[in-house]
Amino acid sequence: MGCFISEIVIDCSAPAVVGAFWSEVLGWELHSDDDGSFWMSASGRDDLGDLVLLFDAVPEPKSAKNRVHLDLSPQGCDRPSWSA
Repeated sequence: MGCFISEIVIDCSAPAVVGAFWSEVLGWELHSDDDGSFWMSASGRDDLGDLVLLFDAVPEPKSAKNRVHLDLSPQGCDRPSWSA
């Protein structure tokens, strides 16, 4: 029996700011929870099987290079014009 990725959790000191950035990049709506975390998905729902990006507040500052990053592919243009 296999597993699937349900969430990518991004620890940060300002989850609303980081979430707003990714919301703009991906065109996904940013949602907030009562615990102060923020999340988004392509469908706008937190359904099983729908990949969710979760932005969670942590007290400690970032101290090293990010070990996880998202590779994005542009739609409707090629990579050089997208990054310009």
